[in-house]
Amino acid sequence: MSPDGASIKIAQMRSALRSDMRKASGTPMSIIVFQDAHKLTVEAGNAILKWVEEPFDGRLFLFLTHSPSSLLPTLQSRCVKLVVENDDEDMLASGTDDASLASRFGMSGDPGRFAEIMNLVLEWVNAWATSGNKVWHTVFDRMGKMNLNSDESLIVVDLFIAALRDVSAVSVGGAPKVYVMHKERILKLAQSPFSKKCADFAVRLSALRRRLQSHVNMQLAIEAMMIEMHSR
Repeated sequence: MSPDGASIKIAQMRSALRSDMRKASGTPMSIIVFQDAHKLTVEAGNAILKWVEEPFDGRLFLFLTHSPSSLLPTLQSRCVKLVVENDDEDMLASGTDDASLASRFGMSGDPGRFAEIMNLVLEWVNAWATSGNKVWHTVFDRMGKMNLNSDESLIVVDLFIAALRDVSAVSVGGAPKVYVMHKERILKLAQSPFSKKCADFAVRLSALRRRLQSHVNMQLAIEAMMIEMHSR
């Protein structure tokens, strides 16, 4: 199962459950895969709890995600976490692997968490470029699920600025500096009309970044800036 638009919805889960019930007695083994499982809505996640906890015989559920902390805690508690590492030697040598970038952005103690945040930001940029004025709903739903602390929220802004700069650089024939491991997605954004706005957005977000540490509500400040920038 894959997201229907920006999320995996409760209607999809109910349909999948009904389908599994119909073939419950005639299928000796079935692997049920949730692609981009971090995009399950809260309602969709709650709808499958009993299905996951008390599956039909021979069922294996795979929740594929680069952001496991975004899954509902009740779903996480029913799963065994398996981490697939990136063994690309060229990336490790270039200093753009998760651990090197985590250290560069001040999260050397938790590169896995940093990788989740980095992927979150890239999803934001993609959503922002393609989803029109609905994007801030997606942005803050994802941020809320990750329970970011204040330091991590600042890193989110830094990574957002880095993503915008990478898109802008690639759009004029340069190369990404931070999102090297995501260069195909950066290239796609650089070839879209969105790329023309990236440099201006990066400058405005940098100005906001300097004020965030003293701001009462960081998420509201980021939200207001994103709405303003997207309306331009």
